This record gives sequence, C-alpha cells and structure tokens, in this order.
Amino acid sequence: MNENLKSLDKKLNELVKKHSDILPEFNSGNEPADLIARMKYAEENEYFKNEVNAIKKDFDLNSKDIDFLFKMYNKKYIYGFNFPSTLEIYESML
Repeated sequence: MNENLKSLDKKLNELVKKHSDILPEFNSGNEPADLIARMKYAEENEYFKNEVNAIKKDFDLNSKDIDFLFKMYNKKYIYGFNFPSTLEIYESML
C-alpha cells in the first residue's frame, strides 16, 4: 500500500505542478488571490478534471488511505492551501 501512495502522491504532485507552472496568476505571491485562482481553475477546467480522473482510475479508490491522500490533495495542492492541521499525518502516510 505504501508504494501505491507514493506513486499516487508523485503523479498528483506532477500534475498540479504542471498546471500551476503554466499559469502566472497561481504564483503571484498574494496568497488569497492565488487561492481563489486555483480554486476557480480546479472547479472549471475540464482538462484538469479529466487528468485527475484518469489518475484516479489507476488506483483502488476503495482504499481509505488513497481516499485520504486525495482529500489531502484537495486541500494542500489542488486548491493551493496547506492542510489546516499539521502535515505529520500526511507525511506519515507516505
């Protein structure tokens, strides 16, 4: 299971980095503006949604661990906002 989590983590990180790097409004340094831009993009961009869904199909989403990792990504990466608690829980999953 640990290898699946690491692989999924890497794929999601690469996907979000690719999309974040191509859009300058995601990296302006103004955290509220960046957060709003990333949230809007994640909600409205069909290409991005399709890429995330394609990654999801490669893994067993019935697993509580993988569901947890996706929830972490929704907060930490996709929406550009760090998980409100400490990251020890997230890091312990990898």
